[in-house]
Amino acid sequence: MTDTVRSRLPWIVAVLTVGMGLIVFRLISIQFSPDVPFFIDEFRQITERRREFEPPRGRIYDRRGELLSTNDTLYEVNASPAFVTDPDTAAEILADKLDRSRKELMTLLSGNDPYVLIQRPVPAAVGGELLAMQRDPAGPDLNGITLEPIAHRVYPGGRLGSQIIGFVGYDG
Repeated sequence: MTDTVRSRLPWIVAVLTVGMGLIVFRLISIQFSPDVPFFIDEFRQITERRREFEPPRGRIYDRRGELLSTNDTLYEVNASPAFVTDPDTAAEILADKLDRSRKELMTLLSGNDPYVLIQRPVPAAVGGELLAMQRDPAGPDLNGITLEPIAHRVYPGGRLGSQIIGFVGYDG
């Protein structure tokens, strides 16, 4: 019996060596073949997520060229209290910019909720100031405070234009 095992063993090793050599050869040929862009595209298709963005609504003019409807940006101010590192400073700044009581904001920023809506809508000027403070490295500590832009429709002719053209709320 040991003679048959000993006689078969070189053949088994040879077959496994040839098989491994074929696998290595195939890997090298794939790596350096002209089909590499195909595999790169396959990799991107599998690993990258597609995100769809809705385009901004366009301006509407009447037949004489007068503007009937346009877009504006408002902001939504929210917070993740677990990530607010300095609630006192954040509450003081938000109270000043949003005309809200500091005590109320301090309660919201010190709570246990994972997400707190502070105010919606906030005018673009105030939102711009808060964003500038967040981006300034020497500015106040506003960690945990988030400003989300909200697309807003503006009717220069007043409410009548919205009734004729159509309108939507903040959520689209």
